[in-house]
Amino acid sequence: MRIHHIAFSFSTAAALSAAALFGASTPLAKALLRDLSPVLLAGLLYPASGIGLGWVRITGDRGWHVPPMAEKEWFGLLLAIGLGDVLGPLALTLGLTHPPAATASLGQNRTG
Repeated sequence: MRIHHIAFSFSTAAALSAAALFGASTPLAKALLRDLSPVLLAGLLYPASGIGLGWVRITGDRGWHVPPMAEKEWFGLLLAIGLGDVLGPLALTLGLTHPPAATASLGQNRTG
């Protein structure tokens, strides 16, 4: 019987950390909704995420260059930003005002 060793790389740690943070985000957002309005919470969470990702990008990958984008791709990019970064967080926080956080978190995991 052969025993296979699984290499635990930085990528594996990053993927596991992302999954843990994703799973914890809905109950945490539900707890924050006790003190904040859903619109304000959505407005605070996603710029903070962008700042964090920008910091990782600046400190971790100094050789990155922006690839050129065709003009026809701008509409799709703006649509993805509008739906994924504006309406998505707003719908999440508004939706969390009603069901228990555990139920919402399970529903969110089902969509992936």
